[in-house]
Amino acid sequence: MVAIAYRNASCIYSGADTLAVDSLDLDIDDGEFVVLVGPSGSGKSTALRMLAGLEAIDEGSIEIGGKDVTDVPSKDRDIAMVFQNYALYPNKTVAENMGFALKMRGIPPDERRRKVRKVAALLDLTEYLDRKPAKLSGGQRQRVAMGRAIVREPQVFCMDEPLSNLDAKLRVQTRTQIAALQRRLGTTTVYVTHDQVEAMTMGDRVAVLRGGKLQQFASPAELYDRPVNTFVAGFIGSPAMNLITAPIVAEGVRIGSSVLELERDQIALLHEEKLVTVTVGVRPEQFELTEAGIEATVELIESLGSESFIHTHTEPDIRLVARCPGRAPVALAETVRLRKRPESIVHLFHPDSGHRLGA
Repeated sequence: MVAIAYRNASCIYSGADTLAVDSLDLDIDDGEFVVLVGPSGSGKSTALRMLAGLEAIDEGSIEIGGKDVTDVPSKDRDIAMVFQNYALYPNKTVAENMGFALKMRGIPPDERRRKVRKVAALLDLTEYLDRKPAKLSGGQRQRVAMGRAIVREPQVFCMDEPLSNLDAKLRVQTRTQIAALQRRLGTTTVYVTHDQVEAMTMGDRVAVLRGGKLQQFASPAELYDRPVNTFVAGFIGSPAMNLITAPIVAEGVRIGSSVLELERDQIALLHEEKLVTVTVGVRPEQFELTEAGIEATVELIESLGSESFIHTHTEPDIRLVARCPGRAPVALAETVRLRKRPESIVHLFHPDSGHRLGA
């Protein structure tokens, strides 16, 4: 197990006008499971490929286990990759696929078989060792690809959206298996995904990227509770945080014909910042349906059985989402009132920069 460090690492593709990864600084602890997440084009896969030695680093450096590997060839970095595409040899059995890298290293057949069987037992693949990939399901093929990486006993696992080709149910099952397996093995892992639910449920810490720049690197709980800017606030959470830029009044902020009340220290902070408008953030679960509050019209109800998400709009063209337990007690086109729950938090962001205000 080793620690990983990105030191002001940058990468630009030939012919591009902007950096794919821009001055990335990350310190990943020994044995940690870190997720790189962001929208398409955010630089997350490029950052992973830089770590694996598959993309050149134009500025800065990357360290693995305290050693600068910036100019070290990929094959000498002791890293195992798991790709979105399983990349299995169709003419080889599961056992042959898993043991192929060991064969190339010159590992004796008996030791190879022992290592493969040990990892196959870990991944529940023992009964499939003699099958060809065509006879396996998508989830089984992904486990074979993981087994091929694990059997090498590398210093670092690099996983690039390994669950993208699986259906929804299998994706949930497999992500649970990957997270549990990583904790058993204790191998430092860097995992790339565009799915913030995967990021929040799998990672010890999560790095949120946008346009090649790191936005925030923190635990899932901190990302959810204390996003550093409006991008992270809107990206992390499903449904996303309600973000409204509104004028400041004596008691809080005006939304339509109603007022969203703020705490006294928050109002004092806004006066210190000399702002006349502010962007406020409220999570859907922090709104409740009441007889008083922000007046809004229901335009969509998402009923999930155990909970419902009520999508509303209010004047002037502000959309708010509220979560309620069980079935929604409202109907489409009905006028409702939303109020912040007494114990909930309203997040404040600068209306121009989007940066978080206050603690």
